Amino acid sequence: MRLKWIINEVEVSLCLIDIPAGSRDLALPLLLLADPCELVVRAYMDKGLLWILREESSGQMIAVALAIPCCDACNGKRWELKNLAVRSDWRGCGIGSYLTRFVADTCRQNGAESLIVGTSQQGRSFYRRLGFCLSYIIPNFFIDNYPEPIYEEDGNRCVDMYYGSLRLREESKT
Repeated sequence: MRLKWIINEVEVSLCLIDIPAGSRDLALPLLLLADPCELVVRAYMDKGLLWILREESSGQMIAVALAIPCCDACNGKRWELKNLAVRSDWRGCGIGSYLTRFVADTCRQNGAESLIVGTSQQGRSFYRRLGFCLSYIIPNFFIDNYPEPIYEEDGNRCVDMYYGSLRLREESKT
């Protein structure tokens, strides 16, 4: 899918590409921006759906989004936005918001009823602006599940995982 984006009053052509499982190593550098443990990323990177956003003129990767079904028992009704990353020089221009909405719309079109996302303290406000409501918190998640400490851009250590949920379909009233 081709997109036109305005950056500093200059129109830029972007291309959103669906990357099939087994061919996703090229997205690894971007995936590691959001989840810095390669072992953890490799455990989920070939599951679900993955898209990269590239600048058409240079071919450079700008952003990545990865969504996976939560569990077999959910029958595709609940998906997780497992990874969302935008290169630092492209942040602040709406690309992360666009990709999150794109993922939500794609999941909705495929029958999903909700989309969840796990994030650190710093990411909560971003997802809240997009309509995600706090569902639950996993205390000490980043301490218990990562071999090295992870730090936010503001220098604070990531400790707890905050899960937000976005309803994709209205509940039917009977």
